[in-house]
Amino acid sequence: MKKLRIAVVGCGGMARFYCKRYTQIEGAELALVIDSNLSAAEKIADSLGCAFSDRFEDALAPDIDVVDISTPNFLHEFQALSAIDSDKHVILQKPLAPSIAEGEHILAASNRTKRNVGMYMSMFNNPIMYDMKRLIAEGYLGEIEGVHCRNAHRGGLITPPGTWRGDLAKCGGGSFIQLAIHSIDAVQWLIGSEIQSVMAFSHNRMCKNIGGDDATAASCLFESGVLGTIESSYCADRSYIGVYGTKGYFLFTNDVDLEVMIDTPFKGEVIEYDTPKAQRRYPVYSTLQQYEHETPYDQSIAFVKAILEGKPAPVSVESGLRDLKIVKAVYESAATGMRMDVK
Repeated sequence: MKKLRIAVVGCGGMARFYCKRYTQIEGAELALVIDSNLSAAEKIADSLGCAFSDRFEDALAPDIDVVDISTPNFLHEFQALSAIDSDKHVILQKPLAPSIAEGEHILAASNRTKRNVGMYMSMFNNPIMYDMKRLIAEGYLGEIEGVHCRNAHRGGLITPPGTWRGDLAKCGGGSFIQLAIHSIDAVQWLIGSEIQSVMAFSHNRMCKNIGGDDATAASCLFESGVLGTIESSYCADRSYIGVYGTKGYFLFTNDVDLEVMIDTPFKGEVIEYDTPKAQRRYPVYSTLQQYEHETPYDQSIAFVKAILEGKPAPVSVESGLRDLKIVKAVYESAATGMRMDVK
């Protein structure tokens, strides 16, 4: 059986880990890595034994089956449409695009093809996410009252001028579109309810080289009636997702631990909770550890396996577009001072 041949477009940042993952899938192979910085592509290619290039067009060659688009936001629409029109399976990094119009173009193209088109959302690599989902779905937290989320780091304080992240049009925003989109996607999946409307504040006080916001705080109403807050920051640390219910809660602090307190025992893949109503903490894989250790939930592998098994993409373009609409509703609320419905 012919192996799926994969091309990764964009070798910066975390992409070096995605490239390595594609060498570990039975029935597939990493065929090509592409970057505008040819030396960056060559370095990865030399370490993994594949071809390299600085031309995006090479990803559209007839012998390429899957295209991983790990490039800056403003390139997503052109590259995704080109790959889809060339009959490739396509996986896109978050966010889907800088604007809703571009995201809608990608969705329309994905609906025209028989190939898989999906999103890469790194939080779903972590096994702890699936224990957290069970805690909610199986009633261990009782009725969900609220959620509190924050995605933050101090990268905006040291971002050099002239980068695409500092260009509002190319990025589509600032810290909220780049960071909070992780929590937006994850928390709706966790509690099984979509964000219905938002009210927000957003500004840039400290990171003048960032074109968009360096801090945003949004209050959210979910369709289920749950209330929540989602924050982002490019000028301070600490990221977490907290879900609170009538029978307990959990607080997942990214790269640190998971704190749990519930009324009844629970056994999951990571969590073994046997002391009801006691506060317990569990270590979690850090972001880097998720790439250094094999996990059955790795999203690069899951996407390719879905293709091989004839299944849909694990994270759909539709969900990516809805996440983007929530981001834009938050920005509009902050700009107008009004509550905005997510349409």
